Amino acid sequence: MRRHFRQIMILLVLIAFILSGWTIIAQRQSKRATVRQPVWEYKTSGPIGEKEMNALGAEGWELAGVTAYADNSAFYFKRRKG
Repeated sequence: MRRHFRQIMILLVLIAFILSGWTIIAQRQSKRATVRQPVWEYKTSGPIGEKEMNALGAEGWELAGVTAYADNSAFYFKRRKG
């Protein structure tokens, strides 16, 4: 009976060591896997044609929105900074 109890205790201690080791490894990996949020820059423009749109696209600008009013409209562009 005493031998059985001792084996169970040794097994529990081993399990505790294994679990603590996995926790340490997981913490180290999560520190390495931090993701940086992208930083954006923005640009606004009045009405432009297809040629100007293609030129902005070639520079990395993406059309993010448009506002259109009866007498005025604006184009909003964004691109990743850096």
